[in-house]
Amino acid sequence: MIEKKFIRIRELRNRLAHHEAIWKFQEIDQATGKPDYNRPVYGLNASLHLLCKAWNDMLEALCWISPTRYAAFLNEGHHIRFEALATPDGLFSFTDRQQLTTGLNIRRAPEFDQLLRELQQQKIVRLTQNRETIAIIGPDFIRI
Repeated sequence: MIEKKFIRIRELRNRLAHHEAIWKFQEIDQATGKPDYNRPVYGLNASLHLLCKAWNDMLEALCWISPTRYAAFLNEGHHIRFEALATPDGLFSFTDRQQLTTGLNIRRAPEFDQLLRELQQQKIVRLTQNRETIAIIGPDFIRI
C-alpha cells in the first residue's frame, strides 16, 4: 500500500521533471506496480481522478514526514493552484479555451485597463476586494 503510493509519487515527479504531460496516465501493471505504457487510461475524468489520487498521495506522504511542513504548505495555499488546474476547466485552459465553462464579461474601466497593461508587461498583480487578496495573477498564470 505505502509502496504503491510512493511509486505514484515518483512517477508523477519524474513526469514533471521531464516536462511530460501530467494529464495522461497508464494502467498499472499488477505484477510490478509500475505504469504499463502500452495501456493508456482514456477519458478526461479518469485521468483527472488519477492525477488527484497522486496529488493526495503526495500530500499524505508530506503529512507523514512532517506534519508541520504539511500544515504550512496548506496554510500558504500552495495546494489551491494545483487543485484548480486538476479540473476539466484547468485542463481546457491549456488545451481548448473555448470549452471553459465559466466566463466573465468585464465592463471597461480604468482599473481593468491598468490590469491588462500590467499583465502585458509580465508583471505579477494582486487583486483585492475590501483589502482582502482574492487572487494573484502573473506570467505563469496568463493564457493569451
